[in-house]
Parts: sequence; structure tokens; C-alpha cells
Amino acid sequence: MTASMNLVIFVVVSSVVLTSCENINLASFNVRIFGQQKVMNQDVVDVLVQIISRYDVILIQEIRDKSETAIEELLRQVNEVNDDAFSHVISDRLGRTSSKEQYSFFYKNSVFTLVDSYLYDDPGDIFEREPFNVRLRVNNWALPDLVLSAIHTKPDDAVIELSRMVDVYEDLVERWDLKDVLILGDFNADCSYVRQKEWPEVRLRSDQRFQWYIGDDADTTVRESTDCAYDRFTIAGEDLQKAVSSYKVFDFETEFGISKELAESVSDHYPIEMTLSDEAFNTASEHSTTDGNGRGSGVRCKGLTSWYLFWISSLLCGICYSIS
Repeated sequence: MTASMNLVIFVVVSSVVLTSCENINLASFNVRIFGQQKVMNQDVVDVLVQIISRYDVILIQEIRDKSETAIEELLRQVNEVNDDAFSHVISDRLGRTSSKEQYSFFYKNSVFTLVDSYLYDDPGDIFEREPFNVRLRVNNWALPDLVLSAIHTKPDDAVIELSRMVDVYEDLVERWDLKDVLILGDFNADCSYVRQKEWPEVRLRSDQRFQWYIGDDADTTVRESTDCAYDRFTIAGEDLQKAVSSYKVFDFETEFGISKELAESVSDHYPIEMTLSDEAFNTASEHSTTDGNGRGSGVRCKGLTSWYLFWISSLLCGICYSIS
């Protein structure tokens, strides 16, 4: 075996080792009145399937379906096109009026194991739709659990509901004995629902424990007539804050090249997305790969530190030369 061939083998094997991990991709999406009518529109469902398939876990909001079968059909179609199967966890039907809504988290089984979930016990009936809290065990990743708290505020009560999310966080800390929490959803945190002069009243914003993602100048709405940053991420806990690699509004209309009419049939909101990297924990090299549809490969970092990778590569190189 020639020295040049040894070098080729070394480079190829090292590349496989060095690229054997991926970040966690997550999203929040208000799908606007998701029920029987929407799930029967195959063009809309095809777009939803394509969006959901981009992520390892995604919050779906505004599910309105008394039969509770529309979301199951969506899950079935998502799994039809994904080798890496999804499961979901769904809340009770929520709301003070006859128009009830549900939250659902779709998550990849290869990435997460569901540990627990609960609805916030809302003393004083502050929330129109009580926050839905989910604890996911992250398989083969440095961060042990990912805790997600979903909230879709009532627009006219956005200021008070967002303020009370601090109490929800403290309830989570007490119940699950942890500090790292990602709050996500349609906060209705802009335009006429939370005006600039009202931000000092929002405890979730003024409390220094929380960092906000998706800026006030963002537009998370599909319609050309609106320009509002309704949908947001908020994180408490230094470890989880350090793990944030990127975040943005996902403009599926532009990315998928679909018409404005179809985009508005899908939703009046764009999803917001975030990438978490465990590089901050010094347990893996950051490397993200996607297929042609923007879907992650589902491979996870497995605690390989840089010195360990160097040791493996050196060993393989030595073996190559010993057999030459």
C-alpha cells in the first residue's frame, strides 16, 4: 500500500469521525386553525410535512379539532416521508370559549425520549390557554434534558400573560429541579398587542434571567399587510443560552417557491426556528448536515472530544502505515 493511499484512507476515515454529529434543530409554528378542513387540503398538508421534516422537535399551535384526528393524520403523513420516525405529545383542549385549542410537540424518536409533560395549574385563570410544559430526554447529547414551555397568548391579554410566564418558569424549576427552560410560541408580542411603552410591564422581558430571541424588528407574519414579531423564543438558564447557535424566521413561501395564496392557506404565521449546539459543553465538534429538502440527517453528537478524535485518527494512521 503506497503512502499516498494511506493518506487518502486517513483523510476519509478522519472525515467520517469528525462529521459524525449534528446539532438540534427546533421550531415553533402557529398553523392557524389546524383542523379537518386544513388536513383535507393536500397542497397545504404537503407544505406542512415539508416544514415539520426540517426539525428534530417542533411546537404546533392553534390545533382546533373536536375529533382530535386531524393532528394524527398529519403525523401519519410526516412519518410516511421520514425514515426517522416522529412521535408527538399533545395537550388537553384549552380555552374559555367553545373554540378550544391544543398544543402539540412533534419530535424525532431517535433524538428524544419523552420524560414528562403537564399543563400549568393556572390560579386565578390568567391564561386563555394554559402553558403546556414538556420534558424531553436528549439521546446522546451533552445537555441531559430539553424542557420546553409552550404559550399562545390571548392577543388582548398578551402583556399580563407574558408577565405571568415568569411564574410558570418558577413552577417548572420547583417541579423538575432544573433551571434551563426554553419558552416558545405565539407570544403576540408586538404591534397593537404589546406596544413599545408596555414593555417595562412585561416581567418576562425585564427579568434578567431570560434572554429573548427573534428581535422586535422581525416579521413572523405571512401577509404583506402586517409586519409584527408575534412569535418568539425566550430562554432561562446559562447552559441552554450558551447552546444557542442560530435562530431566525423561516420564510417557507420564499424557501419552497410557493405562491402567496398557498402560503396564506398554510398559515398567517411563519415558523421560527433555532439551532442548539452542544459545543459549549466541550463534548463534540459542531457539524450540521441536511439533505436536499433541508431535513437533518438525525445523527447526534456522541461525546467525542477533540483530543479523542485526534487519538483515533492517529491510531488509524499508524495502522495504515503498519500494513503498507
